Amino acid sequence: MSALHRQVIKEKLISPTLFVKTEFEDVDLNESKTDIDSESVCKLYNENMRMRRFDVKDLESEGNEFVDKMGCEDFNTLWSGYFEKSLKIGPFQVYLTVPKLSETKEGTGMSFFIMHHGAGSCGLSFACLAKEITKITNGACGVLSFDVRGHGISDEVLQNGLLDLRLEELSKDFVKMVELVCQNFGWDDISEIVLVGHSIGGAVLTHVAKNQLLPNILGCAVLDIVEGSAINSFSTMMYHLLKRPKFFSSIREGIDWHLKNKILKNEQSAKVSIPLLFKRQISLNTGKNKWIWRVDLNETEPFWHGWLNGLSDCFLAIPSAKLLILSSKDRLDKTLMIAQMQGKFQLLTFQNTGHFIHEDLPELTAKALVSFWKRNQKSLELSKRI
Repeated sequence: MSALHRQVIKEKLISPTLFVKTEFEDVDLNESKTDIDSESVCKLYNENMRMRRFDVKDLESEGNEFVDKMGCEDFNTLWSGYFEKSLKIGPFQVYLTVPKLSETKEGTGMSFFIMHHGAGSCGLSFACLAKEITKITNGACGVLSFDVRGHGISDEVLQNGLLDLRLEELSKDFVKMVELVCQNFGWDDISEIVLVGHSIGGAVLTHVAKNQLLPNILGCAVLDIVEGSAINSFSTMMYHLLKRPKFFSSIREGIDWHLKNKILKNEQSAKVSIPLLFKRQISLNTGKNKWIWRVDLNETEPFWHGWLNGLSDCFLAIPSAKLLILSSKDRLDKTLMIAQMQGKFQLLTFQNTGHFIHEDLPELTAKALVSFWKRNQKSLELSKRI
């Protein structure tokens, strides 16, 4: 990220007024814009400055209650068709389906897929995938997902007034969340864990798996993130973030925007995962609701390099089984390309999908993950016999 880019973001964050669009401009986030330069980003930023102004004091938060007068489902309706339980454990909002136990003692012989979503997303991003995994395994394998700090309806953890999203802190949160879940249900341990991380969540779980921060990790599956291509796309990413609408008049409008711009291609998943990306604010002058982003991704820019630097080497250093699922074949960087040809990890590429592979194609993703789990179960059993 150049100094000019950083200055643009710095000015945006400290501006004393809030700029919002009166009309939304559509943008296809899958559009290739590899030639975007600093001048383009600054031009777009200056255009944003000419938008209609609202004083910040005119937009006051009315809490995080999940109410949409446009008719969006309530929170319980969101998760209940996909997970068995939803509960607040410590600072984390957790969603899980407990496996059907073959053992008499709870916590013994349990297998779990444990998920970590990406920046700006929420734990319900894995809702459709969780439902498919439960169906395919006939409930033999559990699924655990959660809202990362400051995302969804988990608590914020602030450092000097800012959301601290450093890789090390997110890794600690993940381990703590799993430990709290085990304590809450009285489980001694989980006998088999398959980690599944999407985007930046993949970077976090790569760090967890490589350093063996949890016991009994059978394997780690990373969805659509590669160090080289991600770092090279920083300018493009900032361009699209600046083009993103600042608010929506309803949750439904936010869902439609994601679908229209092909950020998500599966409407069923979008209806579940998108609502918790927003929080409601109300104008004291007009009384009108606005649904703003719960996480301002522009503010996460200081963490981008920390998430991604060294990711490929870290992934290859994981001592357990490794699976990488991508949305296109040409996204491997040199390090991973060489390692893949040497058979050091399993690679799958899915066509006709965007960045949110598990949401666009939950059934196909579930089949791949369950196959990965079963195959490595057998390998582990064989190694124990030997």
